[in-house]
Amino acid sequence: MTAILRKELRGYFSSPLAYVLMAIFLFILGFLFINLMSYFSKLSINALRSPMYIDKVSAGQMVLRPLFENFAFLFLILIPILTMRSLAEEKRLGSIELLFTYPITDFQLVLGKFFAVYIVGGIMVGLSVLYPSILSIFVPKMEWGMVISGYVGVFLLLAAFLSIGLWASSLSDSMVISVLAAFGASLIFWILGWLKQLYSGTVFEFLGNLGFIEHMQNFSKGIIDTTDVVFFLLVSCFFLFCTFLTLESRKWKG
Repeated sequence: MTAILRKELRGYFSSPLAYVLMAIFLFILGFLFINLMSYFSKLSINALRSPMYIDKVSAGQMVLRPLFENFAFLFLILIPILTMRSLAEEKRLGSIELLFTYPITDFQLVLGKFFAVYIVGGIMVGLSVLYPSILSIFVPKMEWGMVISGYVGVFLLLAAFLSIGLWASSLSDSMVISVLAAFGASLIFWILGWLKQLYSGTVFEFLGNLGFIEHMQNFSKGIIDTTDVVFFLLVSCFFLFCTFLTLESRKWKG
Protein backbone atom coordinates (compact mmCIF):
# COMPACT_ATOMS: atom_id res chain seq x y z
CA MET A 1 0.00 0.00 0.00
CA THR A 2 2.85 2.40 0.77
CA ALA A 3 4.21 1.89 -2.76
CA ILE A 4 0.85 2.99 -4.20
CA LEU A 5 0.74 5.91 -1.78
CA ARG A 6 4.19 7.16 -2.82
CA LYS A 7 3.43 6.66 -6.50
CA GLU A 8 0.20 8.65 -6.26
CA LEU A 9 1.74 11.49 -4.28
CA ARG A 10 4.54 11.82 -6.84
CA GLY A 11 1.91 11.91 -9.57
CA TYR A 12 -0.12 14.66 -7.88
CA PHE A 13 2.78 16.91 -6.97
CA SER A 14 4.66 16.48 -10.24
CA SER A 15 1.69 17.84 -12.19
CA PRO A 16 0.08 21.29 -11.93
CA LEU A 17 -3.38 19.87 -11.12
CA ALA A 18 -2.99 19.81 -7.33
CA TYR A 19 -1.42 23.27 -7.21
CA VAL A 20 -4.08 24.80 -9.46
CA LEU A 21 -6.93 23.31 -7.41
CA MET A 22 -5.33 24.51 -4.18
CA ALA A 23 -4.98 28.01 -5.61
CA ILE A 24 -8.60 28.07 -6.79
CA PHE A 25 -9.81 26.72 -3.46
CA LEU A 26 -7.90 29.30 -1.41
CA PHE A 27 -8.90 32.13 -3.75
CA ILE A 28 -12.64 31.39 -3.57
CA LEU A 29 -12.52 30.75 0.17
CA GLY A 30 -10.54 33.96 0.62
CA PHE A 31 -13.12 35.89 -1.38
CA LEU A 32 -15.89 34.52 0.83
CA PHE A 33 -13.86 35.30 3.95
CA ILE A 34 -13.29 38.92 2.91
CA ASN A 35 -17.01 39.43 2.28
CA LEU A 36 -17.94 37.86 5.61
CA MET A 37 -15.35 39.99 7.40
CA SER A 38 -16.66 43.12 5.69
CA TYR A 39 -20.23 42.37 6.78
CA PHE A 40 -19.06 41.56 10.31
CA SER A 41 -17.10 44.82 10.51
CA LYS A 42 -20.09 46.92 9.44
CA LEU A 43 -22.34 45.30 12.03
CA SER A 44 -19.66 45.70 14.70
CA ILE A 45 -19.44 49.42 14.01
CA ASN A 46 -23.23 49.72 14.18
CA ALA A 47 -23.24 47.76 17.44
CA LEU A 48 -20.77 50.21 18.99
CA ARG A 49 -23.25 52.97 18.30
CA SER A 50 -25.99 50.92 19.96
CA PRO A 51 -24.38 48.99 22.86
CA MET A 52 -27.53 47.00 23.50
CA TYR A 53 -26.84 45.05 20.28
CA ILE A 54 -23.15 44.40 20.85
CA ASP A 55 -23.74 40.95 22.41
CA LYS A 56 -25.51 39.87 19.24
CA VAL A 57 -22.42 40.47 17.10
CA SER A 58 -20.39 37.25 17.11
CA ALA A 59 -17.40 36.51 14.88
CA GLY A 60 -18.07 32.80 15.31
CA GLN A 61 -21.66 32.95 14.10
CA MET A 62 -21.14 35.61 11.45
CA VAL A 63 -17.78 34.61 9.97
CA LEU A 64 -16.63 31.14 11.06
CA ARG A 65 -19.94 29.30 10.79
CA PRO A 66 -20.83 30.38 7.22
CA LEU A 67 -17.18 29.93 6.20
CA PHE A 68 -17.16 26.28 7.33
CA GLU A 69 -20.55 25.60 5.76
CA ASN A 70 -19.21 26.86 2.42
CA PHE A 71 -16.53 24.16 2.40
CA ALA A 72 -19.18 21.69 1.20
CA PHE A 73 -19.91 23.80 -1.87
CA LEU A 74 -16.20 24.09 -2.74
CA PHE A 75 -15.69 20.35 -2.27
CA LEU A 76 -18.68 19.68 -4.53
CA ILE A 77 -16.99 21.59 -7.36
CA LEU A 78 -13.30 20.76 -6.85
CA ILE A 79 -13.08 17.24 -5.40
CA PRO A 80 -14.43 15.47 -8.53
CA ILE A 81 -11.61 17.14 -10.50
CA LEU A 82 -9.03 16.09 -7.89
CA THR A 83 -10.12 12.44 -7.90
CA MET A 84 -10.91 12.03 -11.61
CA ARG A 85 -7.51 10.58 -12.52
CA SER A 86 -7.20 8.20 -9.56
CA LEU A 87 -8.44 5.07 -11.33
CA ALA A 88 -9.96 6.34 -14.59
CA GLU A 89 -6.57 7.39 -15.95
CA GLU A 90 -5.03 4.08 -14.90
CA LYS A 91 -7.73 2.30 -16.90
CA ARG A 92 -7.32 4.58 -19.90
CA LEU A 93 -3.56 4.08 -20.02
CA GLY A 94 -3.78 0.38 -19.26
CA SER A 95 -1.43 0.78 -16.30
CA ILE A 96 -4.06 -0.57 -13.91
CA GLU A 97 -3.19 -4.08 -15.07
CA LEU A 98 0.35 -3.45 -13.84
CA LEU A 99 -1.01 -2.36 -10.47
CA PHE A 100 -2.92 -5.63 -10.20
CA THR A 101 0.42 -7.45 -10.42
CA TYR A 102 1.69 -5.69 -7.28
CA PRO A 103 1.86 -7.92 -4.19
CA ILE A 104 -1.12 -6.12 -2.64
CA THR A 105 -4.84 -6.78 -2.42
CA ASP A 106 -7.42 -4.71 -4.27
CA PHE A 107 -8.49 -3.16 -0.98
CA GLN A 108 -4.91 -2.08 -0.23
CA LEU A 109 -4.83 -0.54 -3.70
CA VAL A 110 -8.02 1.39 -2.92
CA LEU A 111 -6.68 2.54 0.45
CA GLY A 112 -3.37 3.62 -1.09
CA LYS A 113 -5.21 5.71 -3.67
CA PHE A 114 -7.54 7.15 -1.04
CA PHE A 115 -4.88 8.15 1.48
CA ALA A 116 -2.80 9.77 -1.26
CA VAL A 117 -5.64 11.98 -2.44
CA TYR A 118 -6.64 12.60 1.19
CA ILE A 119 -3.17 13.94 1.94
CA VAL A 120 -3.43 16.30 -1.04
CA GLY A 121 -6.90 17.42 0.03
CA GLY A 122 -5.76 17.70 3.63
CA ILE A 123 -2.93 20.04 2.66
CA MET A 124 -5.42 22.14 0.72
CA VAL A 125 -7.75 22.37 3.73
CA GLY A 126 -4.84 22.92 6.13
CA LEU A 127 -3.75 26.01 4.21
CA SER A 128 -7.16 27.55 4.86
CA VAL A 129 -6.28 27.88 8.56
CA LEU A 130 -4.81 31.18 7.38
CA TYR A 131 -8.28 32.75 7.43
CA PRO A 132 -9.26 31.97 11.06
CA SER A 133 -5.74 33.09 12.01
CA ILE A 134 -6.33 36.46 10.32
CA LEU A 135 -9.71 36.72 12.07
CA SER A 136 -8.05 36.13 15.46
CA ILE A 137 -5.96 39.29 14.95
CA PHE A 138 -9.09 41.45 14.86
CA VAL A 139 -11.21 39.54 17.39
CA PRO A 140 -10.02 39.74 21.04
CA LYS A 141 -11.94 36.66 22.18
CA MET A 142 -11.49 34.20 19.35
CA GLU A 143 -13.77 31.16 19.50
CA TRP A 144 -11.07 28.54 18.97
CA GLY A 145 -13.41 25.76 20.06
CA MET A 146 -15.57 26.52 17.05
CA VAL A 147 -12.49 26.56 14.81
CA ILE A 148 -11.36 23.14 16.04
CA SER A 149 -14.87 21.68 15.77
CA GLY A 150 -15.29 23.19 12.31
CA TYR A 151 -12.09 21.66 11.00
CA VAL A 152 -12.92 18.26 12.49
CA GLY A 153 -16.13 18.40 10.45
CA VAL A 154 -14.35 19.67 7.34
CA PHE A 155 -11.81 16.82 7.38
CA LEU A 156 -14.60 14.26 7.85
CA LEU A 157 -16.56 15.90 5.04
CA LEU A 158 -13.44 15.81 2.88
CA ALA A 159 -13.11 12.05 3.42
CA ALA A 160 -16.72 11.52 2.35
CA PHE A 161 -16.36 13.60 -0.83
CA LEU A 162 -13.05 11.92 -1.73
CA SER A 163 -14.44 8.41 -1.26
CA ILE A 164 -17.33 9.27 -3.60
CA GLY A 165 -14.87 10.70 -6.13
CA LEU A 166 -12.65 7.62 -5.95
CA TRP A 167 -15.65 5.34 -6.51
CA ALA A 168 -16.75 7.44 -9.49
CA SER A 169 -13.21 7.22 -10.91
CA SER A 170 -13.38 3.42 -10.77
CA LEU A 171 -16.51 3.23 -12.93
CA SER A 172 -14.98 4.15 -16.29
CA ASP A 173 -11.77 4.88 -18.14
CA SER A 174 -13.14 8.33 -19.01
CA MET A 175 -12.15 11.16 -16.69
CA VAL A 176 -15.12 13.21 -17.94
CA ILE A 177 -17.53 10.48 -16.86
CA SER A 178 -15.64 10.24 -13.55
CA VAL A 179 -16.09 13.96 -12.89
CA LEU A 180 -19.78 13.92 -13.82
CA ALA A 181 -20.51 10.80 -11.75
CA ALA A 182 -18.68 12.18 -8.72
CA PHE A 183 -20.41 15.54 -9.04
CA GLY A 184 -23.84 13.93 -9.45
CA ALA A 185 -23.46 11.58 -6.48
CA SER A 186 -22.01 14.33 -4.28
CA LEU A 187 -24.76 16.74 -5.32
CA ILE A 188 -27.40 14.27 -4.14
CA PHE A 189 -25.85 14.13 -0.66
CA TRP A 190 -25.42 17.90 -0.70
CA ILE A 191 -29.09 18.67 -1.39
CA LEU A 192 -30.72 15.88 0.66
CA GLY A 193 -30.54 18.02 3.77
CA TRP A 194 -32.95 20.50 2.22
CA LEU A 195 -35.74 17.95 1.88
CA LYS A 196 -36.90 17.93 5.48
CA GLN A 197 -36.83 21.74 5.47
CA LEU A 198 -39.07 21.89 2.40
CA TYR A 199 -41.34 18.91 3.03
CA SER A 200 -42.80 17.14 6.04
CA GLY A 201 -43.13 13.43 6.60
CA THR A 202 -41.13 10.45 7.84
CA VAL A 203 -39.59 9.70 4.44
CA PHE A 204 -38.34 13.25 3.93
CA GLU A 205 -37.10 13.35 7.52
CA PHE A 206 -35.05 10.19 6.88
CA LEU A 207 -33.69 11.40 3.55
CA GLY A 208 -32.89 14.78 5.05
CA ASN A 209 -30.75 13.10 7.70
CA LEU A 210 -28.55 11.72 4.90
CA GLY A 211 -27.58 15.19 3.73
CA PHE A 212 -24.01 16.43 4.19
CA ILE A 213 -25.11 19.95 5.10
CA GLU A 214 -27.37 18.56 7.80
CA HIS A 215 -24.45 16.82 9.53
CA MET A 216 -22.01 19.65 8.93
CA GLN A 217 -24.14 22.20 10.78
CA ASN A 218 -23.27 20.97 14.27
CA PHE A 219 -19.54 21.12 13.55
CA SER A 220 -19.88 24.68 12.24
CA LYS A 221 -21.70 25.63 15.45
CA GLY A 222 -18.84 24.31 17.60
CA ILE A 223 -20.50 20.99 18.46
CA ILE A 224 -18.83 17.62 17.84
CA ASP A 225 -21.62 15.06 17.85
CA THR A 226 -20.71 11.38 17.58
CA THR A 227 -23.73 10.85 15.32
CA ASP A 228 -22.26 13.24 12.75
CA VAL A 229 -18.79 11.71 13.08
CA VAL A 230 -20.15 8.18 12.56
CA PHE A 231 -22.26 9.33 9.60
CA PHE A 232 -19.30 10.72 7.65
CA LEU A 233 -17.15 7.70 8.52
CA LEU A 234 -19.88 5.32 7.34
CA VAL A 235 -20.33 7.22 4.06
CA SER A 236 -16.57 7.13 3.47
CA CYS A 237 -16.29 3.41 4.25
CA PHE A 238 -19.34 2.61 2.12
CA PHE A 239 -17.98 4.25 -1.03
CA LEU A 240 -14.49 2.85 -0.47
CA PHE A 241 -16.10 -0.59 -0.28
CA CYS A 242 -18.04 0.17 -3.48
CA THR A 243 -14.75 1.07 -5.16
CA PHE A 244 -13.29 -2.22 -3.99
CA LEU A 245 -16.29 -4.11 -5.41
CA THR A 246 -15.91 -2.29 -8.74
CA LEU A 247 -12.28 -3.43 -8.99
CA GLU A 248 -13.20 -6.94 -7.90
CA SER A 249 -15.87 -7.12 -10.62
CA ARG A 250 -13.13 -7.75 -13.21
CA LYS A 251 -12.70 -11.20 -11.64
CA TRP A 252 -16.40 -11.94 -11.88
CA LYS A 253 -16.46 -10.86 -15.51
CA GLY A 254 -13.41 -12.97 -16.17
